Amino acid sequence: MVFEHLAAFFIDKFLGNYIEDFDSHQLKIHLWTGDIILENVHLKTNALNDFNVPLEIITGYLEKLRIHIPWKHLYTYPTKIELDGFYLLVTPKTDVNYDVERKEKEEYESKMKQVKKVEEFRRERELFKKNKQNPHHKDTFFERLEFHILRNLEIEINNIHIAYDDKTTKSYPFQCGIILNYIKLH
Repeated sequence: MVFEHLAAFFIDKFLGNYIEDFDSHQLKIHLWTGDIILENVHLKTNALNDFNVPLEIITGYLEKLRIHIPWKHLYTYPTKIELDGFYLLVTPKTDVNYDVERKEKEEYESKMKQVKKVEEFRRERELFKKNKQNPHHKDTFFERLEFHILRNLEIEINNIHIAYDDKTTKSYPFQCGIILNYIKLH
């Protein structure tokens, strides 16, 4: 029961900005096999806003998201994230206005994030050096766990359908699409 709430929390935290009306009851969790499955979800129409692209989603749908964590062989077998049936219909944004103040604010925030990352990296490096000099320091279980999960992570996206529909010029509407069998990332 606790694991279900924890899985729902993390999926909502990382995917909540992209999945429409996420409900933890949609999750199918098989603790012993290490599978977390989410099926038949719609993507939010504003999911691309964070990426600052001049496109908006008309409709988006994901048939199945499966996260497989091999608990018994975590250090040897890969953790897999599989998306199956990814359908996306996009159109160009027609109401894009260039806002100088907003652009400057975004650039400033981006630079501040970079500065924070550099400072954080320096602090972690100094802490790491101090801990390495300390013979009693050992990596925590969660540090090792995170390292091995990310090192062995595989992402596979199957049955990808992306369509682009441009009706900005009424006399010359344009549509195109792409279908990919799969994309696999190691």
